[in-house]
Amino acid sequence: MSVIGASEMPAGRLLPTPIILSVVTELNFERALDVLAGTPAVLAAVVTNLPRSAADERPSEGAWSPREVLAHLLHAETQGIGPRVKRMAEQDNLPFASGPEQPAPGDPRQMSNEWADARAANLDWLRKLTPEQRAHVTQHPRYGQISVDTYVAEWAYHDLDHLRQILSVLSADLYPHIGPFQSLYTPPT
Repeated sequence: MSVIGASEMPAGRLLPTPIILSVVTELNFERALDVLAGTPAVLAAVVTNLPRSAADERPSEGAWSPREVLAHLLHAETQGIGPRVKRMAEQDNLPFASGPEQPAPGDPRQMSNEWADARAANLDWLRKLTPEQRAHVTQHPRYGQISVDTYVAEWAYHDLDHLRQILSVLSADLYPHIGPFQSLYTPPT
């Protein structure tokens, strides 16, 4: 027997939709935490091996350079997403507050190290959030009501998107030299 929004249990009993959604939410939250925990090592490896000459290169017009991406990630971790989500977890229905202006970019390796330290501290409290805290919301001026769970998933996706941006600089250097294999890949942006 198949029912939309429920899953079959032994003896033909069905789990109610709220329980299924709770399990899916828990898996998504854990996946997001895994991404947030894994990104520092990946970013450190990329930044450590990034040629110094590439730190300010842009893969395309209007795209960010690795230095700009790192400044943005550090700012988001310490002044934007990190503190916002922590405040949301501490107080439900918290009014949305924008973070301060992003400072000028600094040394890529130093920014990467500072970001990794801030991420470790953020993961410490993120792993301790209760389901009730994860359900807390803020009213975003553009996107409406956003829960802690949704922000944590977006935070993880934010990491992946900015890793892609940094890797695009290296891809842009190599893409013209791969000849007929270009047909296998999307051009870097």
